[in-house]
Amino acid sequence: GDYFTAVHRFIEGEGFIALTGALRESLGQSMTAADLGTIRIYLEKHGHFYHPARITVAVVNRRPAFVVNVAVTKIGRSYLRADFENMRLLNDRFPYLFLPQVYCKGEATLPGRSHRLELFLGEWLEEYHEFHLSGEPAEMNSRLVVWDPAKGVHPLSKQQRVDIYRQIALIMTAYYDLETYEQIFSWHNAAGDFIVKTDGGQIDLRLITVRKYAPLFLDVPNDADTILQALLIFWLNLSIRLRLDRLDGVGEFGWADDDMLEAALYGFFDGLALQVRFGRIPQELPHMFAGYLKALASDDRETLLEGVVGCMNCQPSEKALIRKHLKRHGVKMTQAIDRLP
Repeated sequence: GDYFTAVHRFIEGEGFIALTGALRESLGQSMTAADLGTIRIYLEKHGHFYHPARITVAVVNRRPAFVVNVAVTKIGRSYLRADFENMRLLNDRFPYLFLPQVYCKGEATLPGRSHRLELFLGEWLEEYHEFHLSGEPAEMNSRLVVWDPAKGVHPLSKQQRVDIYRQIALIMTAYYDLETYEQIFSWHNAAGDFIVKTDGGQIDLRLITVRKYAPLFLDVPNDADTILQALLIFWLNLSIRLRLDRLDGVGEFGWADDDMLEAALYGFFDGLALQVRFGRIPQELPHMFAGYLKALASDDRETLLEGVVGCMNCQPSEKALIRKHLKRHGVKMTQAIDRLP
């Protein structure tokens, strides 16, 4: 009851200013409270830090949908504020559409209650769903399933799985800042940070949370050598993290198949190409970095991988799984790099 009351108050506050503002941005039309028809609030799911509600509103012969994310706990409120500010920052700084739009943030207090809830209103991504590895804990897991409430849990084809990992790498690389070394931190497939739409068998991916956006390194020179070294560390970290998930979203940690690694490598270069396209990095940099990767001895890559894992902030069972597969990961990475054009 508190949850729905808080969302209700947030939506109707100050003459429905949050909702009319979101409608103006999303539909490109000026709206007032008088233009609004029936508004419905649906509790869709519970997240680890906050809880999304889907909002539909009848307006101008349409029924657009929005999300209201609600945080109750102290840590949840902290993550919600950071998420809102980071997504707004990245949507303003980068010309991509990989993140949902976020419109406004507020809070709600309820009579007779001591707790305070924080909320923000954002774009609802229709027909996008979570996906997770599924299989036996002892093996690498090729089976990737989508959690679709309408169709039920269903597996993806091998090509769809490859496309997903390629797009994850593309998105993460597209938001990497070559000059400041800023990147998206604390993302995890197990948390459902990425969601997928499989329209006509095609894969369309979105990232729905940005808990932290910060530099990989502090107080380091911005010369060519450091830029290439930082990009190498970024890639090595990305190559490991995208292979991790929880089986069926809630079980033991799982490790994606080897062929996903080559898909991720091409996705990484797709992300660099996107940055070139929008004039964010020099045109020659992707080719230069490919040569840098190829020139690096495999032993050096393995040493760097060990260093990256040592610095990772993750659970002991997760780190044990990474170390179990790290040697093979390095070998397969070398093979994928050698096949680069």
